[in-house]
Amino acid sequence: MADTLTDVRELDPPEWCNSDPARRNPTDCPKFFAKLPDGRLKRCAYSLLEDGCYLQGPTCEEDRPSPPPSRAAPSPPPMMTCSEMVATLTDVRTLDPPQWCNTDPARRNAIECPKFYATLDDGGRKQCAYDAINSRCVLHLGQICTNSS
Repeated sequence: MADTLTDVRELDPPEWCNSDPARRNPTDCPKFFAKLPDGRLKRCAYSLLEDGCYLQGPTCEEDRPSPPPSRAAPSPPPMMTCSEMVATLTDVRTLDPPQWCNTDPARRNAIECPKFYATLDDGGRKQCAYDAINSRCVLHLGQICTNSS
């Protein structure tokens, strides 16, 4: 990891993953890590839910061999309009049995999670969004669609 990524703690002055606003996006954030005082390395991960770049588990020991370089994590798709969401995504509440965004472990990733939405008790709809920090598929905090939108 240390051979292909930048240690934010080695910058002058030392920083954390979320210190620089330029890293607060799904493309740049995973290019960084932090070496903790005890020698463990933690990768920076973008959180759509919190719109920031934060340390992510698990940790790595510095003397472990680096994994082969990987492609950058795909950027999450932009949030859709309400009509696009209903027309192209799956409502987890209409599944049998009804589910929530995080119910199925197969949705707990940045690719599958945003393919779903949930209809709420009040009739509003929210798209599912991947929370990379907690490896969960959750209701997006922002957009709420109503039957009229």
